Amino acid sequence: MTLFLLSAALVSKWIGSCRAKLLEASAARMSHTQEILHGIRVVKMYAWEPHMTQSLAALRHVELKLLRTFQLVCNINIDLFVLAPIFTTVTVFAVALKFGEEGCVR
Repeated sequence: MTLFLLSAALVSKWIGSCRAKLLEASAARMSHTQEILHGIRVVKMYAWEPHMTQSLAALRHVELKLLRTFQLVCNINIDLFVLAPIFTTVTVFAVALKFGEEGCVR
């Protein structure tokens, strides 16, 4: 059970770092989107739509990659918490079967 708690602590730190990177990527994309929307007249006048679409798509691709990583790490954390009691129970019963009655303290 202690191993699961330690691994959950490590995964939680990993979640925090993934979340920070995801927030940075989201902020960069939103900032770029705001910049485009504020200068939409210039973008339309000079026909920069394809370039702006490509730059936004690249930022979104980075954000989605980080989002997938974040979701994977969150799922690992959930799986650890689901498997911890099951693994602990199986381990206790395996030890009890291995040592039988002579291993019991009375």
